[in-house]
Amino acid sequence: MSSVGGPGREVTEVLGYLLKHAHLQLTAATTSALEPFGIDSRALGVLRVVASRESTTQQEVAQLLGVDRTTMVALLDSLEEKEIVSRHPHAHDRRRNVVELTESGKDFFERAQEAERNAENAYISRLGPREQRQLREALHVIVTGEARATPDQRCPYRRRISRVRSAARPACTSGTRAASRSAPALIISSCAASSRAAVSGGVDGGRRR
Repeated sequence: MSSVGGPGREVTEVLGYLLKHAHLQLTAATTSALEPFGIDSRALGVLRVVASRESTTQQEVAQLLGVDRTTMVALLDSLEEKEIVSRHPHAHDRRRNVVELTESGKDFFERAQEAERNAENAYISRLGPREQRQLREALHVIVTGEARATPDQRCPYRRRISRVRSAARPACTSGTRAASRSAPALIISSCAASSRAAVSGGVDGGRRR
């Protein structure tokens, strides 16, 4: 049963509900942050794509953002009027327009992106640093299908470090404390050494071939 004034757990535990309302809340926060710049999140998304790619065409920006041609033209018209972007015909295909940030547009983009990033960080500030990282990584996997390497996957010795530290927590003498602290250091050194050996082996192998 839900209480008066809000949905019950039977509603708030539904993934679709959570994602929808998280999106609405975050959009409201970023829209407010970008209001002084005279743009919204969609326009900033256009600038982000243009800034991250060289010689990006109008059609490519629309495809990457999933925006229809009419909406993209309107967004670029507005940004061009503000002298944030410029458009010119493609060198090898005059039917396509290349979109680039102007010099003032580069500075504008950096300031607007920082404002949006601050709004995002404020929105998830109720989570701890580790939870924030896990949220971003989980959503990254869901949206892109690409799993990012975890610290344990990058260096399998990390699990052994955790076990050594856990075993060293009970009360002990100063001598054993020093020994327990040195064990993780040795494991970390082993991790670094194994990484260097892997790189060296690949180089040497390439030379032999």
